[in-house]
Amino acid sequence: MSCYLIVGDAYDTFSRHEGVLGISQALRLFAEVPPEMPGRVIIGQGIAESARAQLLALLPPEVVLDGLATQGDPAPLWLTHKTRRAHVLIAEAGAPGELSYDYHLILDDADDRLCDHVTGQHVSAMLLMEAGRQAVIASIERQYPAVAGKWGIVLDKLTASFASYAFPVPTHLRVIIQPWGEASNKHVQAALRVVFQQADVEVCRMQFDVQLYKQAALESIEKRKARALVDTLLASHPDNAALV
Repeated sequence: MSCYLIVGDAYDTFSRHEGVLGISQALRLFAEVPPEMPGRVIIGQGIAESARAQLLALLPPEVVLDGLATQGDPAPLWLTHKTRRAHVLIAEAGAPGELSYDYHLILDDADDRLCDHVTGQHVSAMLLMEAGRQAVIASIERQYPAVAGKWGIVLDKLTASFASYAFPVPTHLRVIIQPWGEASNKHVQAALRVVFQQADVEVCRMQFDVQLYKQAALESIEKRKARALVDTLLASHPDNAALV
């Protein structure tokens, strides 16, 4: 019984491995009459939702599906603080325990989203860091639902370590929240660890040290700092002051 791993066309070098198909090649192959159907299909990364829907429509019910086909829709915009669905890089996968949350990585090469510089066969580190950031924001929203939408998040520190390349295959993220310091109804401090796994093997981990402030207070701080910077710039270039 044959098995195929299907990835986005942007990962054309990766799709040259035996048993791997680019999405365009897969759609052509499975649309043939009579089609030669595999027993199992793993849907990897970099496939647009529309192309994924076309693929699923071609596959008969007896084909075993794995990967993005079974991982649900992208997380909602309010949870990830994004404004476009195409820019959401994670799908919710439930909460495994206290102060920890699970997600699936979802990459769609139909939009830029830091994907426009694919080199080699792997997923770029910057794209993984953005996915980690979204997972951190979503976990904060889920951990503190009583104040959801009222917090402003300040990133103090980000560290990342990479044990291996991450490839365009099904990827699991686990976020573990470690509150620290004295929490109050106006201020929360936490460190959030994000672990990425592919085929149950850790490929990278990140830690985000963040502070949460009431949104109104954070907006006031941001406005004051922005004004101070503008004043400093104008003071050093007085001839430009009239342009403001």
